[in-house]
Amino acid sequence: MRLRFLYNAGVVLLLNLTVKPFWIFAIDRQVQNQAGPEAYGQYYALLNFSLLLSSLLDAGIANYNTRQVAMQQNERAARLESLLGLKLQLFVGYLLLTLGAAWLSGIGWKPLLLLIGLNQGLHFLNLFLRSYLAGTHQFKTEGFFGVVDKLLMSLLAWPLLLNQAYLTGHLMTDFVLIQSLAYLGTTIPLLLLVSQKRLPRLHFSWKFSRQLLAASLPFALLGLLMAGYTKIDAVLLQNLLPQGDYAAGVYAAGYRLLDAFAMVPILVSGILLPQFATMLAAQKLDAAFVRTAALLLGGLGSLVAVVAQVQADWLMEWLYHHHDPVQNAAFRLLMWTFLPLSLNYVFGTLLTAGGHLRQLNALASIALFLNIALNFWLIPRNGPIGAATAALFTQAFMALSQLLLAWRAHSWLLQAGFVGRLLVWVGICVLLIVAWPLAPSLWSLLWQGMSGMVVLLLLFGLPLYQRIYAYLRGRLS
Repeated sequence: MRLRFLYNAGVVLLLNLTVKPFWIFAIDRQVQNQAGPEAYGQYYALLNFSLLLSSLLDAGIANYNTRQVAMQQNERAARLESLLGLKLQLFVGYLLLTLGAAWLSGIGWKPLLLLIGLNQGLHFLNLFLRSYLAGTHQFKTEGFFGVVDKLLMSLLAWPLLLNQAYLTGHLMTDFVLIQSLAYLGTTIPLLLLVSQKRLPRLHFSWKFSRQLLAASLPFALLGLLMAGYTKIDAVLLQNLLPQGDYAAGVYAAGYRLLDAFAMVPILVSGILLPQFATMLAAQKLDAAFVRTAALLLGGLGSLVAVVAQVQADWLMEWLYHHHDPVQNAAFRLLMWTFLPLSLNYVFGTLLTAGGHLRQLNALASIALFLNIALNFWLIPRNGPIGAATAALFTQAFMALSQLLLAWRAHSWLLQAGFVGRLLVWVGICVLLIVAWPLAPSLWSLLWQGMSGMVVLLLLFGLPLYQRIYAYLRGRLS
């Protein structure tokens, strides 16, 4: 069972880490280079605005459905029709609220925002449909459909990279329409697969919808608050500065790498959640397992941040046609954000598995208020650098708060060996910044990253190796 789990998890990670970075760096980055900071910055701000209320599109339904399908597969068809009806209601509500909020906030009527909102609806519909595959343990199929939209986008976007806006003649509009076609090209086969090759009818049940939404409200609220404090920065950049589109584009250039690396802790958290839930249900939480996950993800976060400090100027010049010292400075700060962000996906996942939704929502509410206040203070003074500073402080607050909450809930004890290894790693990170002998380059980047990963696994991977050794020894004996 554990070997199969590791195999399926490995397949999902491999698919995501192969396809999605290609889309981010080969396609999305090149479109930004062609469009320029201002045009791309306007799109990026609208994209982030569409994400502020995106948790309404899911409202915890996907996780609920995965669990229910695994337990009651005989009721699958009836539940699909009712849930699709609920999803349609949520989508209409999301779209009206998003467009209304855009009008009230001064953004106004933007056809591009409507298209982006439709894309969000299709994306979350695909996530919901994939929950049926996860619930029936079709993990490889679910993993494939998790990346097929990006594959289709990459294929459809190639003409754009050759300066051929072939749908409307406008680069950014074509870029969004291509995403719409790719999402739709994923939705149709997914729907046929889940509904067993027939199109389901929509069924609207107010009683069913009310009961389900009441149960999933804490999860929906948490998603809404997290989307607020992670995505509002680009929106505020666009609205608080005279050259807001340009500032949002500069900020997006640095944020792209943070988004790319964030895939790792996001995917790992999906693997950690059932592990933590099983341990907590049996009242046998393995502190060494939690510590190993935190050290490996936290170590990866600090390594990425450190490498980014050394390689920042070279990386920005290599990735983008447009060069701005503000872009490089914002990128450095944003990559430091990856450290607390990685830890959040460990301790936040542990607290979610333990049912600490009330405390998590309280912390997320404080984080949203803190982030908005810092952005209103720092953006007019420092532009994208101010937004990056606000993001770093907000994520650091959440990481420290969740760590203390998890510590209080489970009463961990610090061990001398653990503290010693942690101090060694901190010393290595400092040396990588101040005494790295090679000039910034692709070779230096790869060498610094690989050598750091080797040291990281040697310092913190021992419990993982012990588990693998014990498993293999039991299988062979």
